[in-house]
Amino acid sequence: MPSKDAAKESLAEYEERLYGCVSRAVRRWFIEIAPRIATASKRLRASAICDLIGEEVRKEFDDEDGMRLFVKYERILVSIAGELVIRFKKLDRRFRTANYPTQTALQFDNAQPPLPLGIVPPGERITIGYKLDRAEIQLESVWVLQQRDGGIEWLYPITPTLADVKRLPQPSKEERRVTARRQPADTKRKKKDGGQPD
Repeated sequence: MPSKDAAKESLAEYEERLYGCVSRAVRRWFIEIAPRIATASKRLRASAICDLIGEEVRKEFDDEDGMRLFVKYERILVSIAGELVIRFKKLDRRFRTANYPTQTALQFDNAQPPLPLGIVPPGERITIGYKLDRAEIQLESVWVLQQRDGGIEWLYPITPTLADVKRLPQPSKEERRVTARRQPADTKRKKKDGGQPD
């Protein structure tokens, strides 16, 4: 298990570019895709942003020495010099990557081979997670973390450069009211059944 300092050292030369990949993907969702989907669920949004992050990572690192890209569980993984294996996830306000971690996710976190859908490249496994602001209309922060058994071993933020800090266009008051009133169909159904929305 790498220490936080060891992970920071391995990621140091890539951090700004990794932040840029996440930032561009989130911006693409809100500007290019979200306006076309009137009732996008949180699950759909998270899945689409992860796919967009994968596209940005491929464009940024596909021919990079020391970087290898893998597609596992329909998600992109990044291997850095055989030392670290990175996945990308959405984080909630308490830095959790999911309401209920799947067995595959736990196996990734706990480095338990073999995983059912193929072999993960060698290296210590960490997560780069992004958090949206409370209104969920723009990127708030990007974090590096390592998890074990559903808990967090350590984490630290990736600090963006000024070039990376680009605020999304702010919705009007009427758009905010419409968004507050609107609920995706799957959320309404879960509330009716007594469950919790994703």
